[in-house]
Amino acid sequence: MQVQGSLREQPTRALAQWIREVVEAESPVHEDVAARRVADAAGAGRMGSRIQEALSEAARYAARKGWVKKKRHLLSDPGQEEVPVRDRSDVEGEVRDIEHVPGPEIAEAARRVAEISFSIEKEELIQQVGRQLGFGRVGSNIRERIGSVIDTMLSEDMLTRENGRLAVSESEPSD
Repeated sequence: MQVQGSLREQPTRALAQWIREVVEAESPVHEDVAARRVADAAGAGRMGSRIQEALSEAARYAARKGWVKKKRHLLSDPGQEEVPVRDRSDVEGEVRDIEHVPGPEIAEAARRVAEISFSIEKEELIQQVGRQLGFGRVGSNIRERIGSVIDTMLSEDMLTRENGRLAVSESEPSD
């Protein structure tokens, strides 16, 4: 990524291409994390409001072009079939913030743990998912975020509850 001048002075199309490259490497990724990656690669020490807005516009542009899929603040590669579960124990900053961990990644970690366990109590599932994502200690904010994703999985029949324990639903969604 070659940057001539300030990052905020770059054409939207160039910024969108850089966002696309980050998404191809890290999909799914929170929009803030993708923006931080571009800013870091361009050598921008801090992201002021003008740089943030330029990168946000670039993400919208990339989505309009079909280079990335954008759902709220989540950017993903349109061709991606499987959601990776990443261990964040060795990273810092926004990437490690539970609010920036994509919901689909949390759901995939929960599905994997529930599948291996056959059935598991919700609190234990939350703890195991937290560990899979690289969080040694699962505090209240992490517990709430993972619990919310699990609740969504239950409401969408991705998980079932029997006798207070959770399991992966028997029926796989049809294509």
